[in-house]
Amino acid sequence: PEGATIAEFRWRITGPGDYYSETDSQNIIFRPPNANKYLVSLTVVDSNGNESEAATLDIVAARYVGISNCQTCHSGILPTLSDKVTPWKETAHGTMLERNLDTGSAHYSENCIHCHTVGYDENADNNGFDDVARQVGWTFPETIEPGNWEALETNFPDLANLANIQCESCHGPGSLHNGTPGTMATTLDSAMCGYCNDALSHHTKNYEWDTSC
Repeated sequence: PEGATIAEFRWRITGPGDYYSETDSQNIIFRPPNANKYLVSLTVVDSNGNESEAATLDIVAARYVGISNCQTCHSGILPTLSDKVTPWKETAHGTMLERNLDTGSAHYSENCIHCHTVGYDENADNNGFDDVARQVGWTFPETIEPGNWEALETNFPDLANLANIQCESCHGPGSLHNGTPGTMATTLDSAMCGYCNDALSHHTKNYEWDTSC
């Protein structure tokens, strides 16, 4: 209410075991201990002692599986599911790493592939692109030139399975999915796009949208 200030943040995370809570912090970092579903809730207390309704967020903590798994069901094979893979391949997202490794600008570097691959996260062991690259011994090419993508695809097929901007880049990791509803993210919130497209100086799409009519 008017005249009151925020006095306390109350976080609670529940999952397999009711194990995590924290207060007095506006921001928390939560690293799931294993693949499972978790519920994050936040309650705010003001200086008058009033407590807000809890805001909640479901998190599916899983491992990345890559396009070869997604297309098992989403390539038009099943009569109940439309083909999502073919249209995706025709987008700029579907060939983002492929094109840039071969014909990208001189400024294209390993820093760019965080958003141009699936699950790239140095702080998580989630079978993301960086994890598999380390396992198979792939390193970013010294020179951007035609043939780089073919070499990656031929010599490191498991890594190529996690290359480009794929389904899981927006929907989240799919190892717990297997067709089960509620195990993949489906939000169309602008923040989903902004995860990669809201970095002023070089990725301005969210900024341009936010300042448009």
